[in-house]
Amino acid sequence: MRQDKDRIITAPGTLQEKLAKLKAGFAEALPARLAEIAAAHAALAGFHGSGQAAALKALVGHAHKLAGSAATFGFPEVGNASRALDVHGAGLLKSSAPLDPGSLDRIAELVARIVPFSPGVPVAAPARKNLAATPETKEGPPSAIRGTVLYIEDNPDNLKLVEIVCEQVEGLTLLSADNAVLGLSLAAERKPDVVLMDINMPGMNGYEALERLRGNAITRAIPVIALSASATAHDIEKGEKAGFYRYLTKPVDLDRLLGCIQEAMERRP
Repeated sequence: MRQDKDRIITAPGTLQEKLAKLKAGFAEALPARLAEIAAAHAALAGFHGSGQAAALKALVGHAHKLAGSAATFGFPEVGNASRALDVHGAGLLKSSAPLDPGSLDRIAELVARIVPFSPGVPVAAPARKNLAATPETKEGPPSAIRGTVLYIEDNPDNLKLVEIVCEQVEGLTLLSADNAVLGLSLAAERKPDVVLMDINMPGMNGYEALERLRGNAITRAIPVIALSASATAHDIEKGEKAGFYRYLTKPVDLDRLLGCIQEAMERRP
């Protein structure tokens, strides 16, 4: 679905209140999302032959969505395990080969890392690193940044987070696209000042989209900031070498994100 409407401030409350509400909503919904993973895995175990591919695709879809959200909202164990299942399952789907016992065992192992063995076991508490620092330790977002940002992100939780932050900044317009193909089209049409790019997207990933942007004379000079749950030293080095203006890992330090946006806009020719 196309999402290119300019964002405006509509909701009451301070930034901290909005972020806390968003995070609490995710934490409240997390058990249901874990149950979706368990149900999708049970469905996969019940299929054989041609039905396996559709069941695996559904399981991978749930894992992909959960991986991005969990990383953003500070649940690293759930996020890392979901990302591993997403990557492994996507690889199996690309191969188009029937699932052998070893593949099924690996999937079961990854699902067990995501879903607690017993319904009575609480989900691990969020990591100490928060969506945004408390008001006592941070001054908050800049009061004004003049320009337009395009966020290419397939995860609605992550998009909502950035929307809430950008709403607090006078003069900052946010456009969004839920896939790379639409994002490339919007970038060429609207010529944003900065692009925020998710890395792990179905279809065209963030690296491929960056290469397309750099290959188009209209979008070549637009700074692109990566926002990714892939946070190893190798991932960061790879992103920097690829040509991203900055490579920021999730959960993102929101003050740093806005600072990078402001810096990128100021340095554009």
